[in-house]
Amino acid sequence: LFTVLLAAVGTDWSVRQTQRYFAELEETYGDALKVVKVNINFDLPLAEKCEVTAAPTLIFFKNGAEQDRRRGLVKKAELTEIVENLK
Repeated sequence: LFTVLLAAVGTDWSVRQTQRYFAELEETYGDALKVVKVNINFDLPLAEKCEVTAAPTLIFFKNGAEQDRRRGLVKKAELTEIVENLK
């Protein structure tokens, strides 16, 4: 079971901008991190439920509770720091 869930919410284009970082982070952290992508064009109700107001929005969950949220493009170093602090 993973420790940290990262929900990347946005459009195809906005999520694609950091997608390569997601694969690298999942490889680095293995079972400790799970990344899911939510496309607001196809799942707007979920985006609204999560109160997403900008694309992309990265929402970090631990034990089912939101722990951190970043809007806009985020650098790999910042993503790594957040995951390190949550795991």
